[in-house]
Amino acid sequence: MNRIIVILVCILVILSAIILGSVIYENKQGEKIAEISNKAQVSDKVTDDCVEEYEEMQNQENTLDANSKEEIKLSPNCSLIIKTHYIDCDHTSNQYTNLPEKLVNKTEEEFKKEYPDYKIEKFTENEVIISKDINGECNEHYIVRTVDGKLTVFRIERGIEELYEQTEISTEYMTETDKIQFENGLKVYGKENLSQLLEDFE
Repeated sequence: MNRIIVILVCILVILSAIILGSVIYENKQGEKIAEISNKAQVSDKVTDDCVEEYEEMQNQENTLDANSKEEIKLSPNCSLIIKTHYIDCDHTSNQYTNLPEKLVNKTEEEFKKEYPDYKIEKFTENEVIISKDINGECNEHYIVRTVDGKLTVFRIERGIEELYEQTEISTEYMTETDKIQFENGLKVYGKENLSQLLEDFE
């Protein structure tokens, strides 16, 4: 009988030890999970703080860029280039001029109010380039014809020839090819090309 009691007590002690060990093991596992979870939360918080700091820096840079862009003011020595693109002939004329006095010390936003129909291609303290597309042809189209034995220049505007210049250049000593060419009318684009053509036959 005593032997049975001893065996039962041993079994109870072993079972108690197993149960106690399981409880301790589960507690330790729970603590590890909680510790990992806490670390993850701290890591997320650090990441969130970094993201917020980065976004704040970006906003400050954008604000500084906007302010510096706004602060550019035109100097009295600024040059203004006005580019006009003519859609019908696909030519672009450039007009170079000094900045009007009333625009000195103006910012880009203030400048836009003076030229609302133009696109600003470049805006610096010393140079502004603006451009605009318009319908029609530019006034740089010419045709050179023979009139009364002399070369005569007509400007073409909206398809109509208007007398531009009556030269003293005679066709008398020209080759037959050149004579025929001017009798039919020789088209020229640009004042520089026109001047060069007339010089070649003077």
